[in-house]
Amino acid sequence: MRSRSLAVLAICWALAGCGSNKVKSGLGLWQPGSVAVFNGYTLKNAGLHPYVAVANTGRDELVLVDAVDDAPVPAPILFRPLAIVVGKQRPTDVLAASLGDSAASGSLADLLVVRSAGSSVLQVVRTWVLPGQAADPRVLPALDVDLAAGAADAEVLAMVAAPVPISDGAGGFTAATGRVRVVAALSGQRLSVVEFARQADGSILPGPAVVQHLSLDAGGGPVRFDAVSLSVNPALPRYLYVASPDPIPTSAGTVEGVAELDTSLPPGAFTWRALDARAPTKLVAAWTLRERLPGSAGDGAEALQPTAVDRVYAFLDPTRCGATQRVGCGIAVIDRTTGHLAADPSGGMPYMAPIAVPAVPVALVVSPPPANPPSQSADEAIFAAPYMRIAPGSGIRLTTAVLEVPATDGHVYFVDLARWAIPNDGSILRLSTTRTAVTSAVAGIADEQRIGLW
Repeated sequence: MRSRSLAVLAICWALAGCGSNKVKSGLGLWQPGSVAVFNGYTLKNAGLHPYVAVANTGRDELVLVDAVDDAPVPAPILFRPLAIVVGKQRPTDVLAASLGDSAASGSLADLLVVRSAGSSVLQVVRTWVLPGQAADPRVLPALDVDLAAGAADAEVLAMVAAPVPISDGAGGFTAATGRVRVVAALSGQRLSVVEFARQADGSILPGPAVVQHLSLDAGGGPVRFDAVSLSVNPALPRYLYVASPDPIPTSAGTVEGVAELDTSLPPGAFTWRALDARAPTKLVAAWTLRERLPGSAGDGAEALQPTAVDRVYAFLDPTRCGATQRVGCGIAVIDRTTGHLAADPSGGMPYMAPIAVPAVPVALVVSPPPANPPSQSADEAIFAAPYMRIAPGSGIRLTTAVLEVPATDGHVYFVDLARWAIPNDGSILRLSTTRTAVTSAVAGIADEQRIGLW
């Protein structure tokens, strides 16, 4: 059965024919740039429905695919799929996010935005239906937002959808309903935040972009750091995690690793603390999960710790790790509670060694267990949240989360995060040609977890 807690989408790096001059998919793809999954309205289906939006870079448009039957959403003239004209050349980044309020009514659409290559302008796609009107998915130029407002020279380096944290009244934070943020890392050590809010008629309107310098006055003048990768942990809506190639300033000096930004403060005034990875970082992901018990080699639930822990995963800069450096190469596992590398489960090392990856990762995306088990049979009922099933060469194994790692060798590896290792070095892309490769990936975290590969 389909599980909407994880949608894996793959697009060839060339045409849909993966190097052929003929488009075999019927999508009319030409240099697809990115993908996103969203809930919205089109004329193809009655009511709210899940779709895939593909940034068709070579044709300056978005192409929509039905996420249930995998068929293109047809245009009114049925000779090609529905194309949403972007109006700017070469759309490359498409991002979707739930506003967390659809469960109450069952009919509220997700946010869908797109950004074109070399542009800092975020364009909003109409995914909703206004009262008394038919579905009409299209870009709304009146809602354009310049992410680099007041920073005209800025280039967008990364984007992520993030919750708006609000106090739960008990000292913690939860995600606000009806609101969501798009956070962008800008060149020049800057961060941009745009907040989107649901309106009474079901539409989604953006607020202004707020730009903040990532700098701290350490006594001898401002010390700044670049953000090159962004991630959120849905279990901790208060925080945003930032990978940086630069030393991260703190009141006591600088730390190489990941910055944990406190987003409960107003945009433009986020503060941070540094998580020590012992090396600069290039990619980051974060999750809360149960891990393996020390010394356990079991494959079932008995092998796992009874309580969950908060972890941050960071791919270390290959030029600053290795035998002659402060830490080995790979994906570092950081304990966000202590702010340092997680303890070695064997107790023989001062910290856990980074997870070795056969090639250079281009993205890190965490996938949680599915909401429903793979089938209704009694023997598979356990393979649902908080557990999931994976199948390494040794047989079926139960775990609590996996990390998808698209890499430069064209493979997509997966890491068993409960055991801090890659259980199978085969690619999870089950495609018939070895010419297909992944060059980037993105995760959108809201009501559900999704991964998009392109």
